Formats: sequence, structure tokens, C-alpha cells
Amino acid sequence: LINKARKSHPKYPFKEFNIIIGRIYEFLINQNNEKISGGLIKQQVEDEDLSIREWQLVQKSIDKVELNIVCDEFTNQKSIERLKQIVQDILNCSNIKVNKLKRFPIEPNGKRIAFKCEIKD
Repeated sequence: LINKARKSHPKYPFKEFNIIIGRIYEFLINQNNEKISGGLIKQQVEDEDLSIREWQLVQKSIDKVELNIVCDEFTNQKSIERLKQIVQDILNCSNIKVNKLKRFPIEPNGKRIAFKCEIKD
């Protein structure tokens, strides 16, 4: 959503400003040092209708990923293995650790982040 204010007003010093509101997915990095949108992984999981309701991907390094999966009565091992395969195929990483959780991890600021890249530039 982009909102532009075009009219000048004596109370405001600017004639025009842009506000961009929306959620973006953090970029992950594959073995070729290419940036990959977390949304690409999310879309493939949704297209395959895996029986995992809540999950988070945390990229620790180029070849190390942690999948935090909230397990409930619908979660099954076949879907978890398929999610691991999707991540492996897209990021070309082989070290994928699965953490089974009771609830989704919440950041200190109260946000729920589905994709986190901890690789520093």
C-alpha cells in the first residue's frame, strides 16, 4: 500500500511524501550467495498443502538452517520431511535441524517472524 500526500499544508513542511506499508519476507542466502525471498519457500509449502500450521526458518549460516515447527494434531513426519526437502532444494543446504515447539517463537518486540537470516554481510 502506497499513500502519497500531494497537497501542501502550512502545518507540514513537505509537499509530497511516500508511505509504504506492508509485510516483507526477509531474504535468505543460498550456496551461490544469491538472495532468496522467504516467500518463495512459503509459497511452495502452501502449494503442496503440507500439514504444518506454524513454522519458522532461521538461517544460521550458508549451510545451517533451523526449522522451528509448532506441532499439533495435524502435524506429521512426512510433511516435516517434505519441508526439509523444500528448504534443501531452494537454499542448497544440507545441515537442517528441526526443533519441535509447543508455541511459535515471539521476538522481544512482540512480532512473529517466519524467516530470519542471521548471516551478517
